[in-house]
Amino acid sequence: MSFSSPPFQPAKIKIGVVGAGSFARCFTPLFKAHPGVWEVSIAEVLPDRLQEEAELAGVTKTFT
Repeated sequence: MSFSSPPFQPAKIKIGVVGAGSFARCFTPLFKAHPGVWEVSIAEVLPDRLQEEAELAGVTKTFT
């Protein structure tokens, strides 16, 4: 008798980027393209900067 298990499938994760500076500009597109990432959001205290970065990265979920 043999037992086989289905192939391992890691859970997808949500990523929140804090701050809409150069790190967000560089890494948000990478996070969005990663197959293991389900959702990417950005948090920023400056509303103008948040809106600009969210639009550039195509992120719809934001926090201030």
